[in-house]
Amino acid sequence: MEITLYSQTITFLWSFAMGAALTVIYIITDTARELSPPGKFMIFAEDMLFTFIVSTANLLFAIARTQGYIRWYVVTAQLISFIAIYFTVGRLLKRILKAVMKLIKFCKRKILGAFRDMSAKFSQKMLQTVKKIKNPPKIP
Repeated sequence: MEITLYSQTITFLWSFAMGAALTVIYIITDTARELSPPGKFMIFAEDMLFTFIVSTANLLFAIARTQGYIRWYVVTAQLISFIAIYFTVGRLLKRILKAVMKLIKFCKRKILGAFRDMSAKFSQKMLQTVKKIKNPPKIP
């Protein structure tokens, strides 16, 4: 079966969209990597997750659009889209994601701090109650 020029053009254009989606996924995983606790295992796990997502997406795209073959124009369109988006809108998106993640961490810290304070006060009251039960006041 011969591949028509129309089919190749549509595949090329869809490759731009695929590259844009993969760029957004990369920016999200890159931001998560920067904000997660440092460690070789975490970096490895995040990189493997990104690799799995990208390879699965490209495999499914190749099966759906090019009968399972990897075409140079598909890879080229994805690279062009990735570079264009990452170095323009990607920087802005990365800053926004960092701000959102820092806000989430701040809220989490405040909420957990409030729960910690409440539980400390509650446990102190419980200890006082237990001491009163163990040492009841003497009735004259």
